[in-house]
Amino acid sequence: MIVIKVLVCGSYKSAFQQKLCARLKKEKHDVFVLTGEDTGDIKSVHVFQDYRFAFNSESITSIMKSVTPEIVIFCGAQDESYDWENSTVYFVQYISGLMNILLCANAIMVKKFIYLSTCNVFDGNVEEVVNEMTIPIAVSERSKRILQGEQVCRTNLGGDKNFETIIVRLPEIYGIEGSYYTPGICAEMANVSLNRLIIEMDHSKKYNLMHLDDAVDGIYKVIISKSDVHLELPEVVHTDSSYKLNSVSMQEPIIHFTTDELNTQREIKEVFEKCSEITIESIEGDEQQDTVFQKKNYPKFESLTQKFYGFSPKYPLEAGICDFYKKFSKLAGDRNGNKNKRITNQTEKIKKIKKIFMPLIETVLAFIIVQMFIILTQRAVFHQVVDVYLLYVIVIAVTLGSMPAVIAFFLSVIGKLGLIFTDGNLIESITNYELYLWMIQLFLISILTGYIKDYYKRMMSNMKEENIYLKHELESVKEINTSNVEVKNVFEERLVNYRDSYAKVSEMLSELDELEAIAVMFKAAPVIAKIINSPDVAIYIYESKYDYCRLIAATTETVRKKGKSFKLQNFSGLSETIKTKGVFMNRTLKAGYPMLASGTYNEEKLEVIIMVWSMEIDKINLHVSNMLSMASKSIERSMSRAVTYMNSVKQDAYIAGTNILETKAFRNMLEIYCQGEYEGILEYSLLIVLFSEFSEEQLFKKLDHVTRETDYLGLGTDGKVYVLLTNSNELETKNVIGRFAENGIDVASVKRETGKTVDEVFTKVLI
Repeated sequence: MIVIKVLVCGSYKSAFQQKLCARLKKEKHDVFVLTGEDTGDIKSVHVFQDYRFAFNSESITSIMKSVTPEIVIFCGAQDESYDWENSTVYFVQYISGLMNILLCANAIMVKKFIYLSTCNVFDGNVEEVVNEMTIPIAVSERSKRILQGEQVCRTNLGGDKNFETIIVRLPEIYGIEGSYYTPGICAEMANVSLNRLIIEMDHSKKYNLMHLDDAVDGIYKVIISKSDVHLELPEVVHTDSSYKLNSVSMQEPIIHFTTDELNTQREIKEVFEKCSEITIESIEGDEQQDTVFQKKNYPKFESLTQKFYGFSPKYPLEAGICDFYKKFSKLAGDRNGNKNKRITNQTEKIKKIKKIFMPLIETVLAFIIVQMFIILTQRAVFHQVVDVYLLYVIVIAVTLGSMPAVIAFFLSVIGKLGLIFTDGNLIESITNYELYLWMIQLFLISILTGYIKDYYKRMMSNMKEENIYLKHELESVKEINTSNVEVKNVFEERLVNYRDSYAKVSEMLSELDELEAIAVMFKAAPVIAKIINSPDVAIYIYESKYDYCRLIAATTETVRKKGKSFKLQNFSGLSETIKTKGVFMNRTLKAGYPMLASGTYNEEKLEVIIMVWSMEIDKINLHVSNMLSMASKSIERSMSRAVTYMNSVKQDAYIAGTNILETKAFRNMLEIYCQGEYEGILEYSLLIVLFSEFSEEQLFKKLDHVTRETDYLGLGTDGKVYVLLTNSNELETKNVIGRFAENGIDVASVKRETGKTVDEVFTKVLI
C-alpha cells in the first residue's frame, strides 16, 4: 500500500471536505488540511495535522515545505467558507489565495494540483449537451470567479512540465458528512419536507445531481491515477459581458464527473415524497412560461474523460436521495437535541443557584413553623420534657448540613429569647446559667451533626468522582492499547515483508548463476524489475574508454525510447554517484534522469549500469536503495563474467585481421538474441549482405566503418556475411539499409519466425 501525502485546502465547514478527508484516511493516506482563516472549527479526527492560515499568507511556503505533499487539492467550488454574494472582497481573496498556493506547490515540486470546479460554469451556454471541449460561458458571479480560477490553474504555470494541474468539474452535489450537509435543491427539499413548509415550483429548472460519495470517489480515482487524460483544451479570455473560452492546445486536463440525466424540480419532489412518505405542498408556477427558458439555461453534461479513470456513479437518484433524507432527518433531530441541551444548561445554572439558596429558605420556613408550633403549645406539659428547638436543629443539620444548622441555631436562640421577652422574665432568664448551657448544647449539636453530614456527603462525592476518573482512565488505556496493537501490526508486517523480500531477492538472483555468461545480461533486467517492483528497468554496458553507456537489455519499449547510448558525464550527480559505488536516487525528480541507478564493478572498474526509469516517489527510500545495492552486488560476479566473455569473443572468435565473427561464435551470439527477443527483454534485426562492389577485404573494412560498436558481423554456414543490429526496430533497420546502400553495399532484412532458437526463428535461412 503506497501512502500518499495529501494537502486539502478548504474549510472544515464543507461536507465535501469532511467526506474527502474521511475517504483518504480510510485508504490509509496522510491527510493535512489548510483551512484558510481560523474560524474556530474543531479539527476532524481524520486529519493528521491542520494549518489555520489564510491562503494568501506568506506562511504557506513554510507549510508546504513542512508537509511536502505529493497531492494538493484546492476545494474551490466545494469550499463553503466563501461568501459569493460579497463578490468584490471574496474574489480578491479567492484568486490571490489560489495563485499563492499554486506557486508554493510548484516551488516544492508537488506531483499533482487538483482544482475543484463546477459544471455551473456553463450557466450561460445554449448548447443542448456540453463536455470538456465545450467553451464555458459563465453568467453568475460565483461561476465567473470559479472559471477565472480555472484559468489561473491552466495558464499560470502551464510551461512547467514537472507541475501538473488537473481541473475537475462536478455537478450539484448532495450528501451529508458528520454535522454538515451540502446546500442545494436536495437540502431545501428535505427541509421543506421535515418542517411541513410550502415550496414554489420552477418548471424551467433542471438539475444534474450527484451523491457526495460518488463525487469523492471520482476525486480519489484522480488522486491515485498514474497517468492522466490530455485533451485539446480551451483557454479563457475576457469579454465585456461574460467569460468565454478560445480553443487552444493545452496539456492540463479537464475532467467532468457527471451523471447521465437531468431531473426537474417536480421529479426531485416526487422522489422526496416517496422516501419520506410525506406529501410536500407546493405552489405551481406558470409551466408554459418557464419552459421557454428550459432548453436555453440547462444543458446536459457529458464526460469524455471519466471512463479513463474507471468512474461511474453508484447511487441512482432515488437511492441517493433516500440515503440523504435519512441522514438529514437524523441531523435535524440532533440539532434540535443541541438546542434542548442549551436549554438544559440554563436549567442547570438555575439549579445551582437554587442549590445555594434553597437550604437557607427551607431552614427559615421550618423555623417559622416550629416557632408558631411552640407559641401555640407553650402551655403544654410536653415542653418540660421535649426541647423542640433541639429537634429542629438536629433535623436541619442531618438533612441540610452544617451551614443551615448554624443558621438554625441562631434562629432558635432568637426564638427562645423572643419567648422569654414576651413572658416578662427577661432579666431573671438572662442571669440564669441554664440558658447559656442550653445555647452551648444546641450549638455543639448543630455543629457536630452538620459536620458529620457534610463529611459523608464529601466522601460520597469523592468516591463518585474517582469512579468517573477511573472509568475515563480505563477508556484511555483501551485506546492506547488499540493504537499500540495497530502500530505493532504495522511494524510486524513491515518486518516480515522486509525479511521475505531479501529471501526472495536471494532466490531470484541465484537463478542467474546457472545461465550462460552473455545470457546473464539479458536475464538480469526482468529479475531486477521484480525485485524493485518497477516495470521499466534497463541494463547498460559502460565503456570507460569513451565514457559511453550502451543499452544491452530493457524490459519495456518505454525504456528503449530513453536512448540506446549516452555519455555518462552528461548526467551530473548520477555520474559521480555511480563511479563512487553509490546508489543514485532521483528524489528531486530531475527530468531525463532515472529514478534509481546502480553499478556493477570489477574491482574498481565500472562495467555495467542498472537503471530503474519509473517508480513512485514514495518508494524511493533507503530500503529500496539497499535492495538495488544488494542486487547489484549479488550479480556483480555474473556480470563481470559476461563482460569478460564478450571481450574474449571479440578477441578470439574473429576471423584474423577482421571484425567478422566466425560461424560458430556468430551463431551462439544470435542464439542469445533470439531468446532475449522471445522473452521481450530486447530487440534486434538481422541483415544479409547480398552484393557489394568491393573485394572481400574492402567489404570487411567498409562494414566495420558503417556499423556501430554494439553490432555484430559474422559468417553463416552458407559463407555469406550477416549483420546483427542490436537494439534496432523496424524503422531504424530501414535507415541502416539505406546507409549501407549509400556505401555501395546491398543488404536485405532476414525474415524471422516466432521462436526462441536460431533454428525456430530462421527456418528458411542457413545461419
